[in-house]
Amino acid sequence: MSTTCHLFFGLWTMYLESIVQRCGHGVPSIYPMDEELIKLCMVDRLERLGLAEHFFEGIEDVLAHVYRNFINEEPQAMAEYVVPLQIYKDSLAFRLLRLHGYHVSPRRFCWFLSRKDILLHMDENYEYFFSAMFNVYRAADFIFSGENDLEDARLFAKKILKKQTSRQNTKDGVVMQSNLQSEVKHEISLAWLARLDHLEHRMCIEGSKSSDLWMGKASFYRLSCLNIMLLQLATENYTTRQSIYRNELDELRRWSKDSGLCDMGFAREKTTYCYFAMAATISLSYLSDVRMVAAKSGIIVIIVTVADDFFDIGGSLDELKILMEAVRRWEGKGLLDTDGAEVEYAPTIDEYLQDAMTSVAVQNIALPTSCLVSPPLPKHIMGCPQNEMVTNLLMVSTRLLNDVQSYQREQEEGKLNIVLLYMKENPDLDIEDSITRTRRTLDEKKKELLKHILVDGISDMPKACKQVHLAL
Repeated sequence: MSTTCHLFFGLWTMYLESIVQRCGHGVPSIYPMDEELIKLCMVDRLERLGLAEHFFEGIEDVLAHVYRNFINEEPQAMAEYVVPLQIYKDSLAFRLLRLHGYHVSPRRFCWFLSRKDILLHMDENYEYFFSAMFNVYRAADFIFSGENDLEDARLFAKKILKKQTSRQNTKDGVVMQSNLQSEVKHEISLAWLARLDHLEHRMCIEGSKSSDLWMGKASFYRLSCLNIMLLQLATENYTTRQSIYRNELDELRRWSKDSGLCDMGFAREKTTYCYFAMAATISLSYLSDVRMVAAKSGIIVIIVTVADDFFDIGGSLDELKILMEAVRRWEGKGLLDTDGAEVEYAPTIDEYLQDAMTSVAVQNIALPTSCLVSPPLPKHIMGCPQNEMVTNLLMVSTRLLNDVQSYQREQEEGKLNIVLLYMKENPDLDIEDSITRTRRTLDEKKKELLKHILVDGISDMPKACKQVHLAL
């Protein structure tokens, strides 16, 4: 008997020692650990800290492996206690894969919507699904048109997140993270497309200093052992970028002053504003030329737009004719019948968008900038940008966003605006209904734009050029 006990004791000792050696800084409460989930969390961590550019090949290798499993494995029946972790993992995998251009379906993690028993369980035990629903909500940032299940999952996740953020304590069933509630509030309050990458990286760095990300009591992984090294690297990377940005801004200010653009008088000086917007979105340190061209193009576009508004509002008919004559001489052809300025004409929605998406001028920033990435923008797109769907959708989306924000001022000035045109075409609509309709159209255009940018093979525009469009 003693020999048998000694034998089993020796085997258990070897087993425990092997776990300690493998886990290094901590032993999980369930063994074996999910290695794929560890790698997914590490990729997500690198992306959010702004370090992805330094680990490009490793990230691509991880995601290629995850993709093979993601498309080949079917969701299986599982115990209730495993559900939060599985949703957490699958929604995180979906988000990262779609962000990197893989063709993936949200059905992999949206299956719970068709299970009334699981929905009831989640609703009654929502505190244990906090981080899982956070990942579902983040995954829905990459929704395409027609993905109704993902839209429903986002709404359900938002309901769970709002219930839990009203509480002080978090008994999550997947992770323990001290600043998770503040991250959730930030996620809900600011749309993903409206965020500035460089500022998001800083927020993640600052939040991580007080956050030790690891799986709790029924856990599969722990990342805290790498937290210090990653934070040190992320901080140094952020500081290096800041130094590069300061030098670029000084150079841009000299250019603006030497060219006389900052002293034109009729427009506010926007050099710093334009550079900040471009540096915060086109944040990779090696894209210096791209940032500078984007910022310079933005300064010129703002000045031209202000001049255009000045003539629209304060210019007499004679002054407008002089301006049109100057444009005609520059272009070598006639553009518009200036006598038509005296005729009130309400165009259709399609007619308005066709003209207004060009006048918003975002293409004058996106296209020159796209010529400096590798591979550069093809020449045939430069010649007729409205025929390239990615640029077209960016132009339309920018115009719709502008009109939603400026309809009151433009109504007072007697200018056209899609919100006001909707009301003209539909007399039964009030202003709120028209705004809602415009926002709905904008939402669909943004989903189309996202699909054309993220999914490989839809557009012949190079991936690097599409990323420039996404940044704007």
